Amino acid sequence: MTVAPRIRRVSRATRRWFYLWQFIRGLLLVQFLLFATWNNSGYSYVGWVTGARHFTALMAVAGIALLVAHVVVLRIAFVALNYAGIIAASLLLAVLLLTCSQLDLIALEPLTRQVEFWLFIVASIVSIGLGWAKFQLRFSGQANVLKSPP
Repeated sequence: MTVAPRIRRVSRATRRWFYLWQFIRGLLLVQFLLFATWNNSGYSYVGWVTGARHFTALMAVAGIALLVAHVVVLRIAFVALNYAGIIAASLLLAVLLLTCSQLDLIALEPLTRQVEFWLFIVASIVSIGLGWAKFQLRFSGQANVLKSPP
């Protein structure tokens, strides 16, 4: 006697939370990658290398790993969004920030002078690209989506 496989149904609300979690996870990944490479505090790869007396093999390995991670993440985001998507994501973030500023939720004047703010904006655009790539992958139903390099 054979047993029929169980079909697992996932509600739409669960899928929405899943996509939101993927976006937040991508945002955190890109934030970590950018701030691990450089930030004002000095606790970053650039601060580590510039503060050292000698360049060591460990520094080279860490630099190569960061470079590979940057290339992979930026490539995935660029292929998913392309130029039009990057412009659209930038405009979306700009409208959200202006709306929050008009509602007096944030003060944009002092924020725009900080480098961390601009790193957050770049990380947000790249994470939108990562999320869109994942959505394209699920929407197409393919195991992977290969596109030619730009």
